[in-house]
Amino acid sequence: MYISLLIKTTCSRNALNFSKLCDQKLSHDSISRFLYQFIDWRFLLYRLINIGKKRKGYFIIDDTVIEKPYSSKLEGASWVYSSKHKKVIFGYHLVVLAWTDGAKKFVIDCRLYEKGGLSKIKLALEMLSYARNKLRLKPEFVLFDSWYSSSTLMKRIKDYGWYFICRVKNNRKFDGKRIKHYLTNPYWMLKGSFSCGLRALVVRNGTEYYATNLMRLSKSDLFEIYRKRQMIEEINKLLKFCGLNDCQARGFKAQSKHVHCVIIAFSLLQLESLRTGRSIYSLKKDHRLSAMALESPSFKRLKRAA
Repeated sequence: MYISLLIKTTCSRNALNFSKLCDQKLSHDSISRFLYQFIDWRFLLYRLINIGKKRKGYFIIDDTVIEKPYSSKLEGASWVYSSKHKKVIFGYHLVVLAWTDGAKKFVIDCRLYEKGGLSKIKLALEMLSYARNKLRLKPEFVLFDSWYSSSTLMKRIKDYGWYFICRVKNNRKFDGKRIKHYLTNPYWMLKGSFSCGLRALVVRNGTEYYATNLMRLSKSDLFEIYRKRQMIEEINKLLKFCGLNDCQARGFKAQSKHVHCVIIAFSLLQLESLRTGRSIYSLKKDHRLSAMALESPSFKRLKRAA
């Protein structure tokens, strides 16, 4: 019921509005209590999008800010930097592991960063471990920006037998020198080692630096593959369009449950978009198309799994 309401509504997705719009006349408290109940959302997502069949493709690691500017007492929330607003705002960081083949795009796992809990790098490591050991996936490349280019993450990807392409900051040490001082030429491509001992191919393109553990990769191929990371920006935008910022519950567990339901709603709309050729935005804004999404084979498969 909660997921169907996320799909059908375009107003603020909170318990009060849901109780007004719900056909079954559920109370505000009933909907709020649902957010504290357990559901195995990873199993539902697995059955919904057939993750096990997605053998080819790319992993993207990134995070997005769940904005809570009008709240002051939310469990686990903190002041986080928003690249959109170019300032610190109150809310949560959602760390996302997405899969894409260059055209299709799905979220396969996520972690809500909690103040005082695991770092975002450790959350990303947990998601990669889940994708490898539970889902048995093997991506062609793992893509991420400079905020996730830690030695621990890059070495873990190498130990898994996978390849990565990432941006790196200009103060990283490469063959004993900071990358920004390595060569004065603004365009170069060299093999070497980071301070952690990891061998990598580093490419400088003006003021930007890229690294990969696939030594035979050409510069043009590296840039072409890394451009697929832009898919995560569209995913983050669509998650917020589906109501990612709208939960008003104070508990961390309820906030997490809302996030998981939004991801499932986004996945359903993405499947319907692929089936009909209509964008997710048009599916959401057209009530007739939203109703069709709730009668689709994907939604029926989700209800059977639940």
